[in-house]
Amino acid sequence: MSPRRSYALFALVCLIFSTKWLAIRIGFDDFRPLGSAGLRFLVAFPILLAYALARKLSWPRTARGWVIPLGLTLSMFAVPYALIYFAEQTVPSGLTAVLFAVHAIFVALLAHFVLHDEPLTTARVTGILVGFAGVVLVFWERMHGHRSWLGEAAILACAAIQAVSSVVVRRTQKDLHPVVLSCIGCGVGAVLLLGASLLFEGGPVIRLTAAGVGAILYLAILGTVIAFSLTIRLIHELGSNRVAMTVYVTPIAALLWGNLFRGETLGGRLLLGTALVVGGVWLASRVPLRTAAPAPGVAATGTGT
Repeated sequence: MSPRRSYALFALVCLIFSTKWLAIRIGFDDFRPLGSAGLRFLVAFPILLAYALARKLSWPRTARGWVIPLGLTLSMFAVPYALIYFAEQTVPSGLTAVLFAVHAIFVALLAHFVLHDEPLTTARVTGILVGFAGVVLVFWERMHGHRSWLGEAAILACAAIQAVSSVVVRRTQKDLHPVVLSCIGCGVGAVLLLGASLLFEGGPVIRLTAAGVGAILYLAILGTVIAFSLTIRLIHELGSNRVAMTVYVTPIAALLWGNLFRGETLGGRLLLGTALVVGGVWLASRVPLRTAAPAPGVAATGTGT
């Protein structure tokens, strides 16, 4: 895949992820938190499975080959979504965005020690810190009113767990197609999250409306089938560090969507914070990978999604 196409897909992923918070809020009117996440994966699973079977994509062939993909279903799908949905009940969205933005810092530190082609450099460190400062600046006025340190700890744990997952995916899953990995994750994640919803929430559904069902379908098809598969692919194409920078871009874009569709106010710091984020992402993205890492399944499947 050409660099230009890779960055175009990166922009698409940022666009989709920036709209997911609006869809999640709409879904909360009809579905309980864990149940909403579980239903999202439940709808996405057969779509991913049908694609994988139609394209005759390869699956793990040995018991040992299933170990890491199944582990990633916990660290990329089930556990992070349980944590983030738990946290959003008590932590303001602005503080959530800032706390989760440390994901990029976690990825940079882990990748330096685990991935030989993504070392820390002055430009990368500067870009990550500048981008983080931009997120903090934008959400400074929205970081207040929290009631639970457990919620904040859950967000940090989610950021760290997904950072580990990103690095593990790039190091170990080059031969497993992103759609297959997403399919496994959605299948197991749906079972675990819906089971947890039945256990702790009394079931996933509060009521059914067109808006709520539409939100689940949007999150399942765009937010999971497309965005998750592309994210896994881009981790191989662009590197873990570049893909991690989505956590700086998407919350700011989400503010713009919230203003457009829900009339949410935008703080005066938005322009400067956005400039810092853009500059930070640019600085960090200028650092090339030391060696090219081929995307899984490209030769056999073309685009892969």
